Amino acid sequence: MVSQRGVLTAGSEELNALVELRSDSRRESNTRATTTELYDGLLAESQSRWPSLTLDITATACLASPLPPAGYYYNTFMWPAAFWEKLYEHLIRRASSLGRTATDSDPDHYEKPFARCCVLVIGAGPAGLMVALAAGRSGAGVFLDAEDFALGGRLRFEQVAIRDGAADDWLTTVKSEPEALPNLHVISCTTVFGVSDSSTYAGVIVREVKEF
Repeated sequence: MVSQRGVLTAGSEELNALVELRSDSRRESNTRATTTELYDGLLAESQSRWPSLTLDITATACLASPLPPAGYYYNTFMWPAAFWEKLYEHLIRRASSLGRTATDSDPDHYEKPFARCCVLVIGAGPAGLMVALAAGRSGAGVFLDAEDFALGGRLRFEQVAIRDGAADDWLTTVKSEPEALPNLHVISCTTVFGVSDSSTYAGVIVREVKEF
């Protein structure tokens, strides 16, 4: 942990390191810095600070966090009532770390693809990779949904041994096999967020999928 207002994790569970990507009509706020793929020309701006990242006055609130009791705000911001719109609401929204929304219409277009498979594997860590490969080798139609842009999960960051060898070597070998299995489709940068009746899963795919 860097600080109470700094980076806490290395994945999608991050709740502090939120950034604002791009600008104007393509502005995208509240994006986790830990899951943002870097590329040339990427415009990212910090948003969890005021008035600036160098001089973050709101960070001083961390010093007073042990003092107020739980639920103090239910009474604190109720009186006087006239202060809510004039003062309290403005200060709370300023300290909430929420980014700005785009003021113009989004010029981009988004598709809603639908596809069927025999086996859906959510997560491309070591367990997910082995399940997807086992199902793919049997001839079943497999979708492997990876939250990150690269496969491997925690193996990309931890030094562990697999079968008496380095995890990097094992991961390199395993990642090359899906290319030889036409029935195994790897969909990167995908977040599966819900399941409904008849085993229907919904997800957000950031990258373009050319074919299933």
